[in-house]
Amino acid sequence: MRSILALARKDMQRVVSILVFSIIIEIIFFISYHLFLGQGMSYLISIPEFSLTFFLLIAYLLGNTLASKEHYEGTQSFVEALPIPRRQPVLVKYFCGLALLLILITAYLVLAFYLTAQSEPVDSDFFILLWIRSAVYVFSLWGFMLLINHLGRLRIPLLITLILIVITLDSSTSFEFARFGPAMLMDRGTFPFEREWPWLALQQSALVGLSCLLVTLVMASRRDGGVVELLSKPISQAEKAFMICLCIGAVVAFSVLVEDPPPEPFEFTADEVIRSESGQVEIAYLDKEYALEAQSLSDYLDKHLTDLSAAMGWESSFKLKITLDETLLGNEHTYYTSSESEIVVDVNFLSQQKTPWDMQNFAISMIHRVFRSRTDGRAMIEGRHWFLDGFSAWWVLRDERHQSDIKKTTLQASLYLQVIDVAKISAWDSEEEQLGDESFAVAYIGVAQMASRWGDQAVIDLANQSINIMAFNDVRDWWWEKRNPWASQFESALSVKWEDFVNDWRQHVQVLALGEYKETIASLSQLKAKYSIIADDGRPLRIALNVFSKGDTPKNCTYYHASLRPTEWSLYLEDMYSTNLSWPKGEQALSLNLPGIYSSGERVYFVTECYVSHLKFPVRVMAEAVVIP
Repeated sequence: MRSILALARKDMQRVVSILVFSIIIEIIFFISYHLFLGQGMSYLISIPEFSLTFFLLIAYLLGNTLASKEHYEGTQSFVEALPIPRRQPVLVKYFCGLALLLILITAYLVLAFYLTAQSEPVDSDFFILLWIRSAVYVFSLWGFMLLINHLGRLRIPLLITLILIVITLDSSTSFEFARFGPAMLMDRGTFPFEREWPWLALQQSALVGLSCLLVTLVMASRRDGGVVELLSKPISQAEKAFMICLCIGAVVAFSVLVEDPPPEPFEFTADEVIRSESGQVEIAYLDKEYALEAQSLSDYLDKHLTDLSAAMGWESSFKLKITLDETLLGNEHTYYTSSESEIVVDVNFLSQQKTPWDMQNFAISMIHRVFRSRTDGRAMIEGRHWFLDGFSAWWVLRDERHQSDIKKTTLQASLYLQVIDVAKISAWDSEEEQLGDESFAVAYIGVAQMASRWGDQAVIDLANQSINIMAFNDVRDWWWEKRNPWASQFESALSVKWEDFVNDWRQHVQVLALGEYKETIASLSQLKAKYSIIADDGRPLRIALNVFSKGDTPKNCTYYHASLRPTEWSLYLEDMYSTNLSWPKGEQALSLNLPGIYSSGERVYFVTECYVSHLKFPVRVMAEAVVIP
């Protein structure tokens, strides 16, 4: 017992500086995260962030001090010469390091839990669950770090190799590191909220920690510690050069050979499936009585997609697979999967539904998604994103521009944006949040004006140059953007300066706003939306979303809401919770209460859209990210 205490005292004296460093890092991280990065978020969210970043560094430094440095300095040889079992020094180091890491993570958890309890309903059972998750995570992490630091001169190359192997498995196979053991225990999406015990992750983490400890003990006792002593010797220049070449070769091979595996094709197995002549559109309509509507949609989409493929020179075919989902309303749709070769989406394309179904609007969304998928999102880069929206709408409407009802609908919706300037176009993402579906119509006006002045082919040529681009997902994308800014592409294709076109665009919209659509704009401006937070003593927060109309009331409104992460500012509607309400007759306001869904300090994104009688597009009345006080 005396030898154990002596060894523990020696080891703890070696890690005093690391302990001080760790406490300082904990304090700085906690304050900076919640002051700058995580404002309005639950304090518990920062625990996974800390555990998967700076806590890893602390564990590695601790293992390096207790194992690697002691071997290099020769202290370990003196300890092994003492009449004590070979495994005893290793076990003392293990339990000293484990105790120190548990104290650090427990202190962080206690502080975060105490502050969380001031605004959220948490109890002792939840604290025990979080502590067990944290403790098992520390157990697996420390076992791994101690093992790595017993590998001496091989630890860095083996660590790099292990990281590359994990990344390869994660990207090329069905294995997901984020869903495995220690990573799952510290999952940012479940740790602060999940009340269920993650038994599988706990078992996997415990197995990792125990396995690493056993391997370390075997190495320490093998040949009376000769294996560890051999590895602790300084690396020679020849070995260093070989390892550097090996690491560089592994990195190069990894970057060249490893590619994301293509997704498994989605197949319709039912008999009620319509397949277009070109094979680009497949629609599962579920019931024979819906066959005609499915056929109509298939023909409509197939025409536009076939012409688009020819215009863009797409040799490789892609498929748009649609499933009827009668629970969806209006133009709501949910993407099941989306890739360069396949897009699978659920939508309610039946005409007999409470909320209006617009086939043209759906086709616009699908063309937008095709460009987005084929370019891996590059077509949505700020500066050219507006053109993607406008081109998608123009491609569907270009052969129908003489139909007055379509033209009127598009123009009425687009007039929400009466003053267009370069600044707004270059920040199209934020403008799109405020406009909703009307953003397509606003952009359509610009592209349609472009086509009327320079012809359809000029617009198609510009699309081929600017949004029909390959994604490399490396520095080549950045370099291409630097060499091909939007303004120069526009001027090259149309021989006119971008700023001059924007001025013409703005004047065109202003003329329309003061003309036949003046009354429409005045009517739409009567719609207002706001939110209010009601806090009753001893009860969960209640959020009231309200829409007011001083003029003609809408048919119905849809409320969207969802939590935001610290780095998020908006969400796609399909990723948000939604509630659709009909407007009560004779009332001038519509209200929705959300009791106890969101907590104080949480960031929430609210969107409200309404359908009015003279527009096919939903009118976005509000889009705002707020912090619940």
